[in-house]
Amino acid sequence: MPHRLRWAIAVYLLRFHDSTDAAYHGHASDHYSCSTSIRHEEYQQFAKCPALPKNNDPAYQAIYSGVQGSKACQLSIRTCVEPVPEGFSMHPYTAGSRNPLASANSTRLWNPPAMAIDWEVRFAAWRTRSDQETQGFPQFPNDCASCFRFEEDRQSWIGYVHESVLPHVPLKSQLLRTVLDVGAGAGGLLAVLQEEFGVKGVGITRDNDNLPFAETMAARGLIGLEISILGRLPFAAGAFDMIHSRLSGPRFAADNRTFDQFFFEWDRVVRPGGWLMCNLWIPNLKMGGTIVAKERFMAIVSRLRWQFIYYRESPRVGSDPTESSERTLSFCVQKPASRPSLGPLD
Repeated sequence: MPHRLRWAIAVYLLRFHDSTDAAYHGHASDHYSCSTSIRHEEYQQFAKCPALPKNNDPAYQAIYSGVQGSKACQLSIRTCVEPVPEGFSMHPYTAGSRNPLASANSTRLWNPPAMAIDWEVRFAAWRTRSDQETQGFPQFPNDCASCFRFEEDRQSWIGYVHESVLPHVPLKSQLLRTVLDVGAGAGGLLAVLQEEFGVKGVGITRDNDNLPFAETMAARGLIGLEISILGRLPFAAGAFDMIHSRLSGPRFAADNRTFDQFFFEWDRVVRPGGWLMCNLWIPNLKMGGTIVAKERFMAIVSRLRWQFIYYRESPRVGSDPTESSERTLSFCVQKPASRPSLGPLD
């Protein structure tokens, strides 16, 4: 296909193939950022902050979706005292203690102190007496059932890294020392990268479904941020060697504006020559499903001149494999070291 024709198709898809956001065309400013923060639930000033599950706070719901009245927002500052778990301690697990996070591995990455996590109040619904007495860890009926069974989780992430990450990016070289994990959960990937390869990372996470993802990352000694993944990221341009996302990331973009801005923001914070990896991305049906998302994504790849390392599609779990709109997308691309001739879309 001639070079000019490829660019014409990319321009068409990015500027005119936008049935849901017609008013967005032609705006040079990023008017999708939030001008005001979201208020938390009611609290008494200078007193103890409410010790409620975060899912009961609409502010956390808003940053998770990233959108409130077509704006990506952040949490507001509040003047109350954050509650501390009863009996808080950062001392490591010792044999014989009632620790729901006990692991055979002795390092803090895989055996964070349970007393640093408020299991008894904020996350009490996820621990039952029978679970505690017979199994030693809570049961989690969601897509992260092993996140808090640390030895099991460790083996799972080691397998994932060696099968799906290491063959495509130079984890063992000095070219890749920093990673941003978008949708980091309890920090399993970052723990493996730090332990096996000495790679440092930051995870964007939150206590989803009232599970202590963010608190567990902190207890493990990992850095987790509770921010919208659809807003502007609080990092300088070129801050990371790689951005990674699995079962998260672009699936939360429900319209073309957030979809475009999501990938352009990834491009901003990864360094020239860095890598962007997204595995098992489930396109949002509000955008029209896989076909529409794929076309728009390919136009963005062309515009930013990313180079594919791999791209694949697979049937969406639980869906009819013959239904083309119900598929997951996985890709790894490399950002070019320079884009000297990149001009305006029009």
